[in-house]
Amino acid sequence: MKPVEIEERGPLLERLTELWERPVRTPHSSLPEREIGAIGRYVPEALAGVSRPTVAEDARGLPAAFMGVEKGRTGILFAPPPSGGIERLGRALLELGISRYGVETLAVNEQNPLVCGFYRHMGFDL
Repeated sequence: MKPVEIEERGPLLERLTELWERPVRTPHSSLPEREIGAIGRYVPEALAGVSRPTVAEDARGLPAAFMGVEKGRTGILFAPPPSGGIERLGRALLELGISRYGVETLAVNEQNPLVCGFYRHMGFDL
């Protein structure tokens, strides 16, 4: 994983939204279409609004996971399963956020037990 702090966000925001959308539109996704649309509109807005958007790139230099940090808080952290998911890229991004940006608090989707377990494993109280 190569973490890259984003300076120019324009075209990248669309790619990151697509990265987020692919796994949630799979047949086994439990999210209804209206929620996917609502959350999907939030992704570029969330990344545009944070001072420290960071992307983990794959071996080809394409975005594989991303995180947005604002004032010691992750506003968004997304590492889809095909990328190694939360266990590998999510952990690497969160550790970078903690060490470089002083992350102490999180925005958490509490309906996702995998994510909640991951954050607890990383030492966060939810």
